Amino acid sequence: MGQEAGQPDVDEPFDDELYNEAVVFANGKESISVSALQREFRIGYNRASHLIERMEAEHICSRLDSSGRRSIFGGQAL
Repeated sequence: MGQEAGQPDVDEPFDDELYNEAVVFANGKESISVSALQREFRIGYNRASHLIERMEAEHICSRLDSSGRRSIFGGQAL
């Protein structure tokens, strides 16, 4: 199906064994970024970006705000 450019396809989940660990890491923070995931897990930009997109699609974090940050919606269960 067609989707807007730059939007994650929620119907096609990105399956990554690191996802649950990334969510636990994010839940311990006030905000999350691609670079924070890259540093913490020593992964590349594309993988970190996909993890962030999935968190956004699953309402674990917000979209980028005007200051370039993504807020964490606390208390998310895995």
